[in-house]
Amino acid sequence: MRGKAVRRFIWAGALALAVGAAPAGVLAIQMTPELQKIVEAAKREGGVVVTMADEPMGGTTGAAAGEAGMNKMFGTNIKVRYIPGPPYAEQGAKLLTEMQARQPAHSDVYISTAVQFTPLWKQGLFRPVEWAKLYPERIKPFMAEGDNRALRVYTALPGVLYNKRFEPQVLKTQTLQDFLKPEWKGKFVTTPYLAAFDVLVSREGWGPEKTEEYVRALSGQIGGMLGCGSADRVASGEMPVLVVDCSGGVPFQDKYKAVLGLHVLPDIAQRRYGYLSIPANAPNPNAAILYLLYWASPEGQRDLFRVTGYDMADFEDSQRRPLIRALEGRGYKFKDVTVAWWESQADVTENHRKLVRLLVTRAKR
Repeated sequence: MRGKAVRRFIWAGALALAVGAAPAGVLAIQMTPELQKIVEAAKREGGVVVTMADEPMGGTTGAAAGEAGMNKMFGTNIKVRYIPGPPYAEQGAKLLTEMQARQPAHSDVYISTAVQFTPLWKQGLFRPVEWAKLYPERIKPFMAEGDNRALRVYTALPGVLYNKRFEPQVLKTQTLQDFLKPEWKGKFVTTPYLAAFDVLVSREGWGPEKTEEYVRALSGQIGGMLGCGSADRVASGEMPVLVVDCSGGVPFQDKYKAVLGLHVLPDIAQRRYGYLSIPANAPNPNAAILYLLYWASPEGQRDLFRVTGYDMADFEDSQRRPLIRALEGRGYKFKDVTVAWWESQADVTENHRKLVRLLVTRAKR
């Protein structure tokens, strides 16, 4: 009987591995034959190069978490080489130039929003990957956009980023128009690129005329301009209120929880998605696929929230999801800034550029 019990145990263990159960110490994912081929190819590649700006995925800290998590998830020993990079659009242009020159991509991974991704993907810059088939228990088809070339990884919530010393005043504001009141003159800043105003200037938002009128008035109210990713200056009180921040994630980072807050206004309620893509000429495409799959996993999303303060709200276990649900319960109507939405906005890019030029020109006076 003892021999039979041992045989049953061995058979049960083999069956578990056959259907994709993970051995001890490895994160669970269904190991299909197709995914197994990618894992083996990734092992031969041995590494993945990740070049991007520090903020979106947590810089060096995020890359280290991604390396450890990916290797645990797939039983690999792939090295992640992180190199700080330029803003999304600048890097996208460099990747396109490399592809057109038939050179290998300088990064195996590209991060973007719909704004940067949309004009690039139809030029064949990115590799299509059947993300939902590789990880069906986690990734749903709608999470992979642009013909499977852009995988959603986080949800940005633009809003008013503020130093909590100013919380009583900030929480009294109900719309962007409130910041045009006399008591706010010179007491807040905005971004030099008018983050999130592209949705306002669209026909589904305020439209070009109303938005231009607002920006004209805004230029006379602001005390300066500050780029997203400058949380330390808000936290120090140097520029204590930023209207509007790009991602809304900073106040949820441990470093800033006690100092910074986020106030989402109804007239600029947006879900803006961050996407990861793999260039068609990436030197290590299989390792890059595993790296991206990790960030979609529950463990990857927890790591992402830990280092950035945001995650992907489409997942049921999202830590950002309750905030969105609470705001929806208060009547907020979020605009989803997806690749499909951006493709439908023929004149938004130029109208937004006009607003930026208007703001910068008037602010210099």
